Amino acid sequence: MAGLLFKDIAVGQDGQVWGLDNNNRAVHRRGINRWNYQGSSWVTVEANLVHIDVGDCQVCGVTPNHEIMCRMNVGTDPHKEGDDWNQVRGQLMDVSVGYGPVLWGVDYSHNVWFKALGPIKQEGQDGWTEVDRPDGVARMVNIDVGRDGHVWGVDSENKVYYRHGISTTVRRGTHWAEVTESNFVDVAVCTDGHVWAIGADS
Repeated sequence: MAGLLFKDIAVGQDGQVWGLDNNNRAVHRRGINRWNYQGSSWVTVEANLVHIDVGDCQVCGVTPNHEIMCRMNVGTDPHKEGDDWNQVRGQLMDVSVGYGPVLWGVDYSHNVWFKALGPIKQEGQDGWTEVDRPDGVARMVNIDVGRDGHVWGVDSENKVYYRHGISTTVRRGTHWAEVTESNFVDVAVCTDGHVWAIGADS
């Protein structure tokens, strides 16, 4: 896969790396471990996705038709590309895989949604719950959730928000707080809770 061009990339809790190439195919990095952080090779996993995200044991993505697809039992070694893709009910433009597992997402009307999937090896049967947008915000465009369950989001005016009140009993939290002086188009939460962002002027 020399010269592979990426349109999206995601890193999971155990270091596993997934991405999307320019043909919307999913690719998985094999051979990553504590002695080899770069891994050894890429393998193609057939899919048609425009966005991808990976959690602890599952990877999820969004298709060009806004469908949500998830793949269970993924990992780093030995060559764990997981089970087949399964569709999760709903339509989104952005999805983030949390731990528990849970899903957070933003739909094409720029609303925020939350879904608890239950035990990792079972398909989620419960529905999506709409989460209130931050006060005064009309359009959310991006959302990401970290290993600790903390959720960050970006609105259409490049303002960043943090979701307060998330706990083991209140998994979708209670309210948003704006991060002052923020001007970013995208955010990503590391497994250790650190947050990275792309500046609007980059």
